[in-house]
Amino acid sequence: MRDTNPITSKLEAFMERLMSQQQVFIEQITSRQQGLEEQIVEISRTVQDARRQPLHTTDNPTSAEYDPSRGSEVRPELPTSGTMAPRYSKMEFPTYSGEGDPLSWVKRCEKFFTNQRTTEADKVGLVAFHMVGEAQLWFDQVEQEEPEITWKQFRDHCHIRFGPPLSNNPLGELANLKQTDSVEDYQRKFQSHLARTSDLRPQQQCFHQGGGLLRTNWGGTTTKLNTSSGGPPLAKTRTPDISKETPPVSFFKRLTRTEMAEWRAKSFVLTVMNHTPRVTSVNACFRLKCLMMTGKLEDKLSIEEGSDDVDAEVDAFVEHRYNHFSFIEDVAAARAPESLNHLLNMLQARGEALISPAAKEGLIPLVIPLSESPSGKLTSLLRWPTSPPGMEMPVVEVHKHGVWLLAKSVDQYIHRMLVEEDANVENSNKLWDASAEAGQKLYKKDDLSESGIADLDIYLLKKVGLFPDVIERKISRHLEKGDQVRNKYRAFIYEDLFHFPVSAMITGEFYTKQHFPGFGRPFAFNAQILLKVGRNLEAKDAARGALKSPWWTLGFKYQDVADIAEWEDEQIEYIKEKITEEGRMEDLKKGKAPEQVALDEAAFLMDLASIDGSWNEVVDRIAECYMEAGLHDIAKFIAFRE
Repeated sequence: MRDTNPITSKLEAFMERLMSQQQVFIEQITSRQQGLEEQIVEISRTVQDARRQPLHTTDNPTSAEYDPSRGSEVRPELPTSGTMAPRYSKMEFPTYSGEGDPLSWVKRCEKFFTNQRTTEADKVGLVAFHMVGEAQLWFDQVEQEEPEITWKQFRDHCHIRFGPPLSNNPLGELANLKQTDSVEDYQRKFQSHLARTSDLRPQQQCFHQGGGLLRTNWGGTTTKLNTSSGGPPLAKTRTPDISKETPPVSFFKRLTRTEMAEWRAKSFVLTVMNHTPRVTSVNACFRLKCLMMTGKLEDKLSIEEGSDDVDAEVDAFVEHRYNHFSFIEDVAAARAPESLNHLLNMLQARGEALISPAAKEGLIPLVIPLSESPSGKLTSLLRWPTSPPGMEMPVVEVHKHGVWLLAKSVDQYIHRMLVEEDANVENSNKLWDASAEAGQKLYKKDDLSESGIADLDIYLLKKVGLFPDVIERKISRHLEKGDQVRNKYRAFIYEDLFHFPVSAMITGEFYTKQHFPGFGRPFAFNAQILLKVGRNLEAKDAARGALKSPWWTLGFKYQDVADIAEWEDEQIEYIKEKITEEGRMEDLKKGKAPEQVALDEAAFLMDLASIDGSWNEVVDRIAECYMEAGLHDIAKFIAFRE
């Protein structure tokens, strides 16, 4: 019996129309797909035909076509894009058997890669085909342990296995290289060491002094240097020592300390010019400029008139700057600030003692010490583990529980020091002389007085940049003014009518904006301000926000901030649980990447160590975590020992 329900009839009719439209839609999609496939086939055929045709240059259509089998044929200009297939001309790839230093072989391989436009993914495989003997057996073992090894990793492993013992400070070995035989032998050793210091910038090159060349001894051995570049070493002659018989009469003027240092510097330059032409200009510039850059040498040398220790004093003075540059570039694997040398001069002119950048014992392992003040405060650079590209290393003051931000960059700190020196009525020219050309670029003397800004802090914030201590000083002044007004009119004016606490809170809110990324100090300080004005709930939220940042950036003891946040020990217990083996396995089961788990553990260990300053107890494990996360440069920097 036919269903006469009108709703059912309408539904069946609707379904029939829907099925019909769906069939039409499927046919249209199928037709379009077939059309696209035909177009793809046509394009593929066109590309194949184009590849079979000879390739001619636009300027000379009759020139020979490019033949991959000919390495000497003149080739037309080809586009160089990221997807460009590598080109292989007839070039003999160098082989290596594991005998001798692999440095020159690695350099030849890299030249081959550049010429042939070899992709990163193909480099290791191509090299593996040309390793023989012991080297081949070694690579087979490495490949089993690291199937996805990159060219950079392979190169490092090869140097470690077959090369000479590697140094944490190759630039230091270069500078400390001593001449024990002929000058030509010294030059060969010098070039060998220099070849291992890649990507040198002018600031670094100026420290390759070649200071190990033997000097002539006026009372004993005398050596006449052969000024030719290819002659054999000249024989040494011995002059009799007559100092015991009769005192020699001096026919020469007695040199002062400054004159002696300048003479020896110039003598060194002449020696280097004859035997190390590659670094002549930078050495001459640096060695002579070092004397000028320090102002008067009398202020830098603590020796008696006519002392024989001038070289030792000058070298010790220069060594501080060399150590910091090479340490940052080679150990910290970062780019040294261009004005670092001037900052070191200024810190020393201010009365601070320069210290070794590797003197990190007992300190937070991410800092690079620069100087120590008479009161014991350490000025350092901060090496962020995972800083954004282009971010400069900030200048910080090191404390037991972490660091306190002084400036976002070296240039900003130099700028501030010059402004504050200009504002000092008893200022001298020491800082100005020490800043040299860096200071001239950043600040013009008397600009503070000419600006018409009477308040030094306002000038710094407007003209130089944002500084945590300056902002905090402004906030504290707002509160002090509010306290003074309240005490004066306490009898008949309510506290909420005063604008000073409001100004302090507004400035505190500004302080917490993203002006100092990575630092928890702005939030922690703002929490204390909110607590002082009776905003307890907001203070608690601000304190908890501060504790989301690394605890070693709070600028306060952890417990002081945790009390405002109303946190007991549950957060510490949570972190301690996270760094256990069970905690790590739990994160891995949740799908977190092993590298991220390792980074989290390193951050947790840093937080825990900041509570009581027990950095030495965790530094090795922190380095291991960064190694597990693939950040090998940071791991080596943290684990470095002086």
